[in-house]
Amino acid sequence: ALAMSPPAWAGGSGLDEQDEGEAGTPFFGFVKDLTNGGTMPDTKVVAEIKGGNASLVTRSDVQGHYRIAGFGKDVDPNTIEVSCSKEGYKLQRAVRRKLSNDPGAPVEVDCLMVKQ
Repeated sequence: ALAMSPPAWAGGSGLDEQDEGEAGTPFFGFVKDLTNGGTMPDTKVVAEIKGGNASLVTRSDVQGHYRIAGFGKDVDPNTIEVSCSKEGYKLQRAVRRKLSNDPGAPVEVDCLMVKQ
C-alpha cells in the first residue's frame, strides 16, 4: 500500500514554514526582465519592515518566482517593502497587489527590472 502524504500548497516545501499559528502574511511574485522580456532566475529578493530592523531574504527560482513566508502575525503587511537586486540590473519598480482583504491573505509583489 502507498502511504499518502498531506497535501502541500504551492510554493512551500513545508520544511522552512513557520508554525501555522505564528506565520504572518506571505509575499510572493515574479522578478521580470523588462529589457529582454521574460523572468529572471537567481535574483535576490528582500522583504523588510519599513523603519525597522528586520528583513527576510530569498532568491528567485529558475522560473523567476519567489515566496517569502512572512513575518509574525503582529507585523502589518502594509509596512513591508519588497525589493529585488541582481548585478547588471536595477529595480525600476515593484508592483504590489493584495489578493484579498482577509487578514493574512498573500500579497503579490512583482519586481520589474531593467538592464543598466
